[in-house]
Amino acid sequence: MEQTYRPAELAALTADSDFTAGRTARTSHNGGKPPPAEAAKIAMLAACERQVITLVGEGLRNYQIAQRLGISETTVREHLSAILGKLGVAGRLELLMYAYRYGLAKLPA
Repeated sequence: MEQTYRPAELAALTADSDFTAGRTARTSHNGGKPPPAEAAKIAMLAACERQVITLVGEGLRNYQIAQRLGISETTVREHLSAILGKLGVAGRLELLMYAYRYGLAKLPA
């Protein structure tokens, strides 16, 4: 079963971890841009994969992403698998942290 987090839970997870400090340390030295190795990974993402990341960042489940983009849930899962492989992250939570850290998604208000 897919683990999902509400925006408030994500904010709490990231606020209480090394994530916030890491975000500053990883991006502020480079004008807010990801390091070159991460920028290369991000550049490999297709436009549809970036859309999926944005919607995951909004807290949507796979079926909601599918409805929003007009694609099947299977296609969403395939996009997520490709994204995880390209970015080298292990799951949805790591993807969210990566996306927030490198500006692929915005923290929900």
